[in-house]
Amino acid sequence: MLFRLWLPIAVAVALTVMAAVSLAGAQDVPLPVKAGDLAVEAAWGRATPPGGKTGAIYVTVKNDGTEADRLVSAETPASSDVMLHRTEMEGEIAKMRHAEHGFPVEPGGSLTMKPRGDHIMLMSLNAPLKQGESVPLTLVFERAGRVDLTASIGPIGASGPDGHMAGASGHMPAHGQPMPGH
Repeated sequence: MLFRLWLPIAVAVALTVMAAVSLAGAQDVPLPVKAGDLAVEAAWGRATPPGGKTGAIYVTVKNDGTEADRLVSAETPASSDVMLHRTEMEGEIAKMRHAEHGFPVEPGGSLTMKPRGDHIMLMSLNAPLKQGESVPLTLVFERAGRVDLTASIGPIGASGPDGHMAGASGHMPAHGQPMPGH
């Protein structure tokens, strides 16, 4: 009898503890995040429209060491399909291509991802990215290994981590559409 009384309480306590641990793990990781000679100085993305299934995350990584490293992959629980992408212009059309070999981070140099350039593509978002929220992100480097951080989400059309808008309308052209001025 006593067991039946305490079982629901024990389950409630266990669920509360699990929720608290889960929330603690989802808190923002302050930048910069150091990993060996690398420092991730910025990590951000743009909000997506309601129902949006694709998004992008941009990072800035500085290498203060004497040896090159390479960003080889990225992971986030926000998307089931994450790829490193490079945007290349073919005439007036922007084409995104999988960066199969990742992105180098040269010694004394940096890797700066930005709209219309290199980015981390989230191809199957579990939910739209919302302005003001943050997304857990793991970057995987050849030498530095796994680096856990969070990416802040700015407004749709933001051109940088400070939330400034790109162009008068604040919206970027859709994938495969002409990009004015480029």
